[in-house]
Amino acid sequence: MSEGEKAKLDSVDLTKAADDEGQNRSEVKEQSSGSEGEPNDTTLSPEELDERGSFHSDRFQGLGDLDDLERSLEYRSQALALTADGHPSMPHRLASLGASYGDRYRRLGEIEDLKKSFEYRTRALASTADGQPDMPRRLADLAMSYGDRYQRLGDPEDLERSLEHRSRALALTPDGHPSMPRRLADLALSYNHRYRHLDKIEDLDKSLEYRTRALALTPDDHPFMPFRLADLGLCYGDRYQSLGELEDLEKSLEYRTRALALTPDGHPSMPSRLSDLAVSYGDRYQRLGALGDLEKSLEYDSRALALIPDGHPDKPDQLANLAMSYGDRYRRLGGLEDLEKSLEYLSRAVSLTPEGHSDMPRHLADLAISYTDRYRRLEDPEDLDKSLEYRARALELTPDGHSSMPIRLGDLAVSYGDRYRLLGQLEDLEKSLEYDSRALSLTPENHSELSERYFNLAISLLDHFKHTGELSYSEKSLNSFRTASQLLSGPPRNRFHHALRWAKNATEHTSLNPIEAYEATMNLLPQFIWVGANTTQRYQDLLMAENLAVNAATVAIISLQSARNVVA
Repeated sequence: MSEGEKAKLDSVDLTKAADDEGQNRSEVKEQSSGSEGEPNDTTLSPEELDERGSFHSDRFQGLGDLDDLERSLEYRSQALALTADGHPSMPHRLASLGASYGDRYRRLGEIEDLKKSFEYRTRALASTADGQPDMPRRLADLAMSYGDRYQRLGDPEDLERSLEHRSRALALTPDGHPSMPRRLADLALSYNHRYRHLDKIEDLDKSLEYRTRALALTPDDHPFMPFRLADLGLCYGDRYQSLGELEDLEKSLEYRTRALALTPDGHPSMPSRLSDLAVSYGDRYQRLGALGDLEKSLEYDSRALALIPDGHPDKPDQLANLAMSYGDRYRRLGGLEDLEKSLEYLSRAVSLTPEGHSDMPRHLADLAISYTDRYRRLEDPEDLDKSLEYRARALELTPDGHSSMPIRLGDLAVSYGDRYRLLGQLEDLEKSLEYDSRALSLTPENHSELSERYFNLAISLLDHFKHTGELSYSEKSLNSFRTASQLLSGPPRNRFHHALRWAKNATEHTSLNPIEAYEATMNLLPQFIWVGANTTQRYQDLLMAENLAVNAATVAIISLQSARNVVA
């Protein structure tokens, strides 16, 4: 069963409008922060209004104060109103107002602001002649709005438009230009989004390439250095999720730790930095099982949530992230209060996510996991019904071809399997097998989740064997258990647990070859007991190993006695 998908917040999302081309504007005109006129002050020229709008925009980027953002919008709206059609500054005024509306959309999540941002940036691009030095920036600005709309509504066409505009912006940016790192980072972001949508590793490779180049071109003391580091941490985290290489996970942790260290207290990006690091610690916990990593993930998720104000569009994602950490701790330690917190936070995340938002399927799927956990703990059939309901809705809202489709199918198969074991209806068992088979067929070769897919299919096939007694189901189940334990792409601890479940089931059903099952489990034991674990963790693992050895010996003795009886 999938243990949930934590949101991966792009480090640039909280301050996307910040741009290397305008990073020093906050230093202009100290009088702007003093006794400034109001936006409707007729004594101010369009240039002065524009300048003050830029000042407040930059201050919002640095401090996150919504009042600055509102002032920026007021000043820029007035500046645009006073700018005559055909004036050379018209494209700039349109683009600036589009940027402020984009900032307010990302801060408050109102779709009308996104529409206005799109409108003004489209007009700004249309009024910029080919060959103008501002053309790359206009393209990049509109690409940002396409990216925002893709993330909100999930339309792949918007993602492709974002990629197209960012590619053009990069091609028009000369080598050595101060905006080159930003262009590279922006294009990398679009490739990252397409990777998450389509699960094509070549998109992730391109994202990693461009982000590595962006980092190399960014001076150590540049204010965007934390963003570059966080971006690379995100890429390495995604590659770890895809390929399961521990080295990628450690690099993700390293870059995210450095990004957090360079982010000052009070910066609007601090919640994103904390959340990113929580994701990496959570991933390492899932891989190596060290409880300390889980506690760190919980700590960083809690700190991130505390810094996100009510009404912020990132609130649902961070509620869900913290909920998944509590869910992980419940599954590890069994504390019912952790499970209830997971349910509470995920329910809030769903209620705060607008209908039609592309994050809704993930939040529904995560909430279903917590209901499944509670059903298995308290055995209340209503929890199982809710799990099925939310997983069915999550699947319905996931577009064909999306990289999360195998997860949605596999999760729904788990719930149907649970209901079959509760009610004994063959229809549920058939659906479980159908969804497990579809999930496996959609999982790419060498994907880190492939072992999990084979294991889930093995369980469904075993249930069919128990129900029908047909030996063919047992043979297929054996092959799936074997593959789940042998695939090198899966995390070693997961493969060990798959082999252990195989061995336990084989003890009851000898057609699953108990000798082979225990041999596979024992062979995976050195990878399960991680030398880097703390003393408590290694003690717990060694206890399991001792019990495993006893069980394996018992099976061997029984098999030997059976063989002797046959000979006799």
